[in-house]
Amino acid sequence: MPLSLQNCTEIVKLDLSEKEFTGNSPVWIGERFSRIMILILQSNKFHSLLLKELCHLISLQILDLTDNNLFGNIPRCINNFNVMMRVSEMEQDIDNWSGADFYSANLEDAVLVNKGAMAEYNTILNFGRIIDLSKNNFFGEIHMEVVDFLALQSLILSHNSFTSRIPKNIGAMIFLESIDFSGNQLFDEIPQSISNLTFLSVFNLSNNRISGKIPLSTQLQGFNASCFTGVNLN
Repeated sequence: MPLSLQNCTEIVKLDLSEKEFTGNSPVWIGERFSRIMILILQSNKFHSLLLKELCHLISLQILDLTDNNLFGNIPRCINNFNVMMRVSEMEQDIDNWSGADFYSANLEDAVLVNKGAMAEYNTILNFGRIIDLSKNNFFGEIHMEVVDFLALQSLILSHNSFTSRIPKNIGAMIFLESIDFSGNQLFDEIPQSISNLTFLSVFNLSNNRISGKIPLSTQLQGFNASCFTGVNLN
């Protein structure tokens, strides 16, 4: 990545997807971009740990690091992403900045993988709360801190090497529309609290070591069997 970017300290959106960037993910993203709300680095060749410096990005609402070579644990300090926790201010966040004209000129649109398909976001990006870390080499636990993201709409952690239980209180994240934990090494039962997620339209736990019954819920019972491939449902 060009070092000159670190001088753009007022940036609120950075989309560097599919640019063939290589090397370590730059530390200065967390140090210099304190106002950034949207960070999209998908489909590059970055490698290194998921930097704790990202925890400084307290206004971040969309984090898309999919399809790189990143590795390590998710740092517990991600619960510094304050915007992802607020459920009462979704329509007001945009007003904390420079106004609608600023957003129309600068946010334009971004393309993300959400709900299992490509989705376009434009000036309504203030409504989106997304974390996508899929297709990397992350491992370890899915920390309980993730459950603090009460306003999160998509949590995509598929095709990594996470080895833990799904957080029991995940049902507290009542705005979740997409959960994809497929292709990891998660174990134990599917938490009963998932039945509280009435907005779910994408749900994939396939190819893990999860066992137990699907929690009783009209919505969960309606998902295709492929979402549970490799799951022991006895």
